[in-house]
Amino acid sequence: MAPVKHRLIHWISVDDKDRGGRGLLQGFVSVKNKGEIQFRPVAQDEVAIRLVISYQLPDVLLPLADLLKPTVDGILLEYMNEFREVAVREQRARAESA
Repeated sequence: MAPVKHRLIHWISVDDKDRGGRGLLQGFVSVKNKGEIQFRPVAQDEVAIRLVISYQLPDVLLPLADLLKPTVDGILLEYMNEFREVAVREQRARAESA
């Protein structure tokens, strides 16, 4: 699937043994994942964002999957908030330079 400008970003993680996750997983394990972010305009200055992600926990973490879900959800929310901050900052910079 190809990215669609202003509509869709998608990814598949690469294996990087030197990087771990964030939070409790930092430096411990790399979690394979894939997903997409869809953007849908809803108003003049408003966009709805839909995040779809799937991940594969290493076998050693499978017994802890239910316990790790809040951590993973928190990490994803942190990433989304960071993304929103960057997008708002970029929009403001463009508006100021126009």
